[in-house]
Order: sequence, then structure tokens, then C-alpha cells
Amino acid sequence: MVPVIKRYLEITALLMMTVCLAAGCAKKGNADLAYSNQRYSYDEKEVFSCDSWTRYDKEYLEKLKADYELEKLVANCGNDFERVQAVTEWVTNLWAHNGDNIPEQNDPLSILHNVTEEGEQYRCVEYGVVISGCLNALGIPTRTLGLKTQDVETREYGAGHVAAEAYIKDLKKWVFIDGQWGIIPVMDGMPLNAVQLSEVLEHPGSYDTPVEFLSFQGGGAGGYAEWISEYLYYFDCTGYTCTKDGLQETSLMLTPADAENPKIFQVNYPLEIDIYTDSVPAFYPPAT
Repeated sequence: MVPVIKRYLEITALLMMTVCLAAGCAKKGNADLAYSNQRYSYDEKEVFSCDSWTRYDKEYLEKLKADYELEKLVANCGNDFERVQAVTEWVTNLWAHNGDNIPEQNDPLSILHNVTEEGEQYRCVEYGVVISGCLNALGIPTRTLGLKTQDVETREYGAGHVAAEAYIKDLKKWVFIDGQWGIIPVMDGMPLNAVQLSEVLEHPGSYDTPVEFLSFQGGGAGGYAEWISEYLYYFDCTGYTCTKDGLQETSLMLTPADAENPKIFQVNYPLEIDIYTDSVPAFYPPAT
């Protein structure tokens, strides 16, 4: 009987261990969000480096900062993430979204002039451009971020959205900002980047705590998760390098590991992407 009892106890212990492991895996800790989306690769790759995420020189950024009193805007902020929130709230509420109005000059100073002096209203693109410009003027590395649906090549309309991502140095991470909606996603108080947001929305209920949306406009975040989800498939941005021939720009697109690299936007428009990568670390390098 002793060997039988011993075997029974071994089996019971094994079953209990299996149950415990399953329970532990049922929900991911929020720390797993660092790199957990299985759609992309997490191989450490360096596909390109750049000197800056903005095409505007120091003189331009200083003028932007002075003309719109950006330092005064963030005077009461204690850190860069608070500065990101302050700028997002300000820009989001400068104009109502108009998806059909395209400015003749698509730079922050021109857009802000047209909005504040002429009452113009613009697309998601212009929210991203202005937020990126203002944050770069305040010394926070920020890039305009293109989002595209899985059917970007065949959908005739609505296959893309434009947001921004800022690099928060003390957090050592990129943070997603949707200026059109006035939204920044967070989990346990930690802001998320675009790929992390795609992971959370693709697997709802899989984490210890749900994603929350900091909202900086009166409409709130109702319906945002459902709306943004389909755009979180392809991601692209542009980096800038100073050369003897001037400023060189390089476009980078993050694509799922098993997906084709899209070459066309909405049936008719060529996508001019210099580098495709499926590596999340390559798409999210530290910024200085």
C-alpha cells in the first residue's frame, strides 16, 4: 500500500502544480507588456539610426516655443509625462476635427497660425504634426506616427490614422498620443506605446488590470478602444539624419512577422517606405 499511496501523493502534487501554473498564466502581469505582442518579432535589431525625430532645426523650434508660450504652458508640470499631457490637452482642444481639410503648408507654425488666426480645422495628421513639433520644441523627442489597417492596400477610404509618440526619458519608453481624440493609454499608471496598446486591445481581460484612457477633451474616451483597434496593425514613422548634403529622412514601418510589406495606400497611393522591420525593439529605440 505504501508505494500506491506515495504514487497517489505524487500525482496529486503534480495536478496541483499544473493548476497553479495555469492560474498564473491566465492573466499576464502588466510588466509583460514590455514586449508581449506575438504579432511582431522581439529580436534585438538595429535597422537604422537617426539624429532626430523632427525635421525642424533649433531656430524653428525656438520660434515655435516662444510664439505659443509653450514653456508657460508646462510651467507647473513636474516631469516630462506631465508636459506631454499638458501639450496634448492644449492641442486637442485648439480645433474640432475636420477630416477633409488639408493645409497648404503642413508644419506646426503654419497650422497653428491658420487655426488660431483663421479659425481653420484640420485632420488627425495635423494634430500629430503640431503635438510632435511642440514637444520637440520643449526638448521631448517626439515623432509623428502613422497607423494603418491590415487591408491598407485594398481599402479605398479610412485605412489610416495619424497620432504621435513621445519618448519619456525617465521612463525609458515611448508613449502613444492620439491628438484627434485627446487620448493617452495607461495601465497601472504607466503610459503605453502603440504596440502595447494593440496587445491589450487584442487580448482584453488577459492582464491584471485593464487599460485606461487619459482623456483631454470633453467627449471622453467612449468608443475609442473599438475605433482605434483596427488601425493598430502597421505602424510607420520617419527619422532624420544630418549629412553633408543636408537633412536626410528615412521612413520606417513595423509590420507583423507573417504579413506582406504593404506598398500601396488605399488602392491608388504608393507607400514610400525605406525600411520595413518586424522587430519591435528596432521600432522603439531609445531617443536622446
